[in-house]
Amino acid sequence: MKARAKHTVKLIFLSMFVTCFIILNSGCGLDEYYVLGEPVRDKYPVWTSTDEVPYENRIFEFYTNENSDYDGSGFEVSGTNVYYKIYSSLSTCASEYSSLNTLVNSTSTKASSASSLINKFQKLKIDGSGTSSDVTIPHTTSKRSQRVRIRLTTYLEDQTDKELIASVRIGDDNVGIPIRSIEESSKLHFDFKRDSVNYRAPIPVSGDADTNGSSSTDGYWYVTLYAFSVGHDSTFTDYYSPIVHLGTLRIDANSYYN
Repeated sequence: MKARAKHTVKLIFLSMFVTCFIILNSGCGLDEYYVLGEPVRDKYPVWTSTDEVPYENRIFEFYTNENSDYDGSGFEVSGTNVYYKIYSSLSTCASEYSSLNTLVNSTSTKASSASSLINKFQKLKIDGSGTSSDVTIPHTTSKRSQRVRIRLTTYLEDQTDKELIASVRIGDDNVGIPIRSIEESSKLHFDFKRDSVNYRAPIPVSGDADTNGSSSTDGYWYVTLYAFSVGHDSTFTDYYSPIVHLGTLRIDANSYYN
């Protein structure tokens, strides 16, 4: 009888403990943290000192990650941001890539890699997109991943091949021309050799927020792109996925053919 009584006491104590645990946690509430999947890169151009990228391959291509599903939670996926930076030195570009890559490869800093990127890079703008969205590639209600293809420069002025003209395409739709983030009213393009009154594409200079380096002695400029998913909760706190390097290309300010 004593053993049965002790067993009953243990059950009562365990039941009370579980009940208190549930009440305390439901009363205080647990902090919610939302996880966003990063974009998936496809074409990944990488310019090195010994390996040039063919004209037809000078395209950054990736798929957005639209699969984060938090229906009914108050969380919304905004879309995908693309950030860039212009360098006068390929070695400096490679060094900064290495630093960011270290963040992405560490489990303790991977989730915060976008915050580090935002502090150092500028958001790519699209001229002619016709959207007021704050993100580069807005989220779709279908939750299907979107294929995005970005070409910063035009190979030929009268080129009809859509693969060789400056453009941002989502699926088969050309949504506009990629432009630099500075001097938005001027809509600065990346075709530096083509700079004119009607086509503003001045060579980067010291002090430009999107540029690392004061000048390029050989006329070569290197542009690297990153992408990450963006969302916000009911209090409009922003959440970011880890960053994805989309590649690095060279722009020759001495040539129309880039």
